[in-house]
Amino acid sequence: MSIICRFRSAEGEGTGPQLDVPVETTAKELALILNKLLASDEVLPYSFYVGGEEVATTLGAALGDASVEQVLEVTYVPQAVFRVKSVTRCTSTLAGHADAILHVTFSPDGRHLATGSGDATVRLWDLTTETPRFTLRGHGDWVLCTAWSPDGRMLATGGKDGTLFVWDAVRGRAAGPGLSGHRKFLTALSWEPMHSNARCELLASASKDLLIKLWNWRTGRCLHQLSGHTASVTCLRWGGQGLIYSGSQDRTVKVWVAAHGTLARSLEGHGHWVNCLAVSTDHALRCGTFDHRGRDLSRGRGAVGAVGMADAAAADAAEEATARVAASRAAVGAADASCELQDAAAVVAQSAPPGVVAKRKRAPAGEEEGGRGASGMVDASLALPDEAALAARAAASLARYDALRGSSLRGDDAIADADADAAPQSADGASVGDEMLASCSDDFTAFLWRPASSKKPVARLQGHQRPINALAFAPDGRLLATASFDGSVRLWRSADGKFVAALRGHVGPVYQVGWSGDSRLVVSGSRDSTMKVWDVASRKLKVDLPGHADEVFAVDWSPDGQRVASGGKDKMLKFWRA
Repeated sequence: MSIICRFRSAEGEGTGPQLDVPVETTAKELALILNKLLASDEVLPYSFYVGGEEVATTLGAALGDASVEQVLEVTYVPQAVFRVKSVTRCTSTLAGHADAILHVTFSPDGRHLATGSGDATVRLWDLTTETPRFTLRGHGDWVLCTAWSPDGRMLATGGKDGTLFVWDAVRGRAAGPGLSGHRKFLTALSWEPMHSNARCELLASASKDLLIKLWNWRTGRCLHQLSGHTASVTCLRWGGQGLIYSGSQDRTVKVWVAAHGTLARSLEGHGHWVNCLAVSTDHALRCGTFDHRGRDLSRGRGAVGAVGMADAAAADAAEEATARVAASRAAVGAADASCELQDAAAVVAQSAPPGVVAKRKRAPAGEEEGGRGASGMVDASLALPDEAALAARAAASLARYDALRGSSLRGDDAIADADADAAPQSADGASVGDEMLASCSDDFTAFLWRPASSKKPVARLQGHQRPINALAFAPDGRLLATASFDGSVRLWRSADGKFVAALRGHVGPVYQVGWSGDSRLVVSGSRDSTMKVWDVASRKLKVDLPGHADEVFAVDWSPDGQRVASGGKDKMLKFWRA
């Protein structure tokens, strides 16, 4: 039996003529046909969908209710052009922390690792030799959250003592004194995306004191205090559309306009407190200008990045995006000045014509360029790059973000006001290119939202039998993984929340989940002291990784795909490689 079909891109553009193909045609054979139609020099990987159903085996198996008497539309989506090998063995077991390891986080370029522990210290590790590099002391209690700046230079940490520290990861020392302002312990940190501010100087902190604070770490000032939650703020994300998302034990997710520190809307639906948030563009926001090999896209063209073809398009579009960023800097600088987001000297510098570095005013006595001076403030060695380099960074990051989001529309234009009335609308009423937000809760459910354009959920994800502790979008943004105390990991389609698969194998609650850079593998860590690697295509367990002596609290897969790091109650840091 055969069927008439036609290929169509994810953007809706038809490719090639109508074809008569057998229903037994496999996804691999469809890829060969498509590459011939596109006249590709090499066979590039694609995934195919019929009516929203992925062609996992054969075309006939994905037909569902689709009529074979009409032309079948087969949508193709490019996959990563590189492939990450599954980790299979533990290469290092490193002692050092005197208490449980609560966080492990790779830097955006994949060359450094930070760990936060209950022993009140933060440790930086050399990934080349897999040995300790720096021990950062300053917190007076547990280190509860860590976050790398998008340029990979600075590390922010928050502790149970209510203090926020920003560290120079290159020199292994504090960039300034701790930022105190919260009355209770910190629960989450998030940096402003690089395409919004290539200076990487703004970050947000959330606390059990019900507040969210926006900081400029260079000046040590709290720029905005966001209040509105009625219970502890548990999670925080700074999105790429100029919005900040916060989840709380008051069962709501709130959306804030970062530039003004005002509430845009409140997302309601959960029946218990919110545990975790994730944004569909998280991978692009995390890695900034770095591709899957740790190369800086702002310093050259032609690099293929961590989401494959999307990064290739980002590199090609960087030059065009540079002009867009330069043209908008004057307006953005003026708006930031009105909101006290930058000092007067920075506004002067941003108002300069493209390619011209404006002269900065002489700093007051006791201060140095790029820092708060010797009077107890920021290290003077942390000077900013010139304006041309900053513009290139912002442009490369913006091009990559736009490629992943699937639209060249600048999100900050779409959400200039809280209601986004002027934003272009798609058939379902959502703004074109809106990033998706996912939230999970102790009510056993997760929600998908388009927070820039609506307060109504896109989908409610049901199926877990216990609280959902963590979730994460795939680097390409097409799938969402949720980890639950019921011992399973579930995969969902991010476009509409359709259930894809349940990954079962753990015999205890699953605490953390992470993706490989090519979106083909998922790693999970559990109370059962094991980690497991799952194959997304087959929906089966690929590798079982025992080795920890107790619960595994933290797991992260490096952006370059070379290794996985894990830590837990046994106080040991483990590196896993292929």
